[in-house]
Amino acid sequence: MPGSAPLLGAKLGAVGVPALDIRQQCAAMIYALQLSDALLAAGSASRILVVGAEAHAGFMPWSNWELLDEPGPPPSPEAWKRANDHRALSVIFGDGAGAFRARTPAAG
Repeated sequence: MPGSAPLLGAKLGAVGVPALDIRQQCAAMIYALQLSDALLAAGSASRILVVGAEAHAGFMPWSNWELLDEPGPPPSPEAWKRANDHRALSVIFGDGAGAFRARTPAAG
């Protein structure tokens, strides 16, 4: 299964354009900025689109946090529903999305 970057590229009509996933959790946006800067400075790219999205809150084991340390049986349907019902309150877990475009001055 390909990562999400090539799938998004295909949906945007950018077939054949290099696309890569950066799986760095909290540091992903900073890492993406550094990588974008390096590719632009080296002349390896003239335009870059960075898209980031994370959704963790719905997977938080609200009633049994030990699941994070030692995987066990899946949460009950009630616990799963409670976790999903409380996703809107969970901004601390980094749920969100954003995008930016970078380009060299010559790229216009």
